[in-house]
Amino acid sequence: RRLDVAIVAGEPCPKSLVALHHEQLPGTLLVNEYGPTEATVWATAHRLTADDEYVPIGAPIPGVTLRVADRHLTAVPDGVAGELLISGPGVAAGSLDDPAATNERFVELDGRRWYRTGDRVRAHGHLLEFVGRVDAQLNVGGHRLEPAELESELRLLAGVRDAVVVVPPGTDFLVAHLVADEFDEARARAALAPRVPAVWIPRRFVVHDRLPRNA
Repeated sequence: RRLDVAIVAGEPCPKSLVALHHEQLPGTLLVNEYGPTEATVWATAHRLTADDEYVPIGAPIPGVTLRVADRHLTAVPDGVAGELLISGPGVAAGSLDDPAATNERFVELDGRRWYRTGDRVRAHGHLLEFVGRVDAQLNVGGHRLEPAELESELRLLAGVRDAVVVVPPGTDFLVAHLVADEFDEARARAALAPRVPAVWIPRRFVVHDRLPRNA
C-alpha cells in the first residue's frame, strides 16, 4: 500500500524533518497542523514542500478566524510577531471549574469570542510562522529573545542537527547546546551575524553527541 498523506502536529516541525520526508517519501503529502486543545485540537494547516523557506503552521481551516495581536490585543501588521488569538465554533466555552483561567485566556473582542493561545507567531500573507511561546521568552541584556526562533536559525548552520539555547542561572548571556556532525564556531558566528540581532548570538557553543530527553 502507498502512503498518501503524513500529518505532523503537537510541536514545531523542524525543516530537517521536512527535507527528510520529501527525500524518503517524494510522493507523499506532508501536512503541518497547528491548534490548541481549547480550539478543538487544530485550527490551521499547511502542505509542506521541500522548497518552503520556513516551516509554516499554515492558514486557518474553514470556520476559523485568527488574529496576531500585541499585548493590548490590537492586531499587528504582517511580519511582526505577536500572540495568536483564535475564534470560531471550535473554541471552547472556557476552562472547567477555573474561572480565573477562563477570564485570562478567553476574551471578547469585536463581538467575537477569542482564545489567547500564548503562542507567538508571525504572519506572511495568509500563512503563519510559529515563533515561540509568550511565557518562554528569555531576557538577555534587557532584550527579549524568542528561543525557538534562535534555535531554528542554529539548526540551519552547516553540520548542526539540533539546538537548544539557555541562559544559565546567575548569568546574563546565552549558551547554545548543539548536536552537530561537525562545527566551526567562527563560521557559525559569521553565518548568524547577518540573520539575527547581535545580542542573540550565543556567547558559548557546546557540542553534544545528543541532547538529554525526558522519558
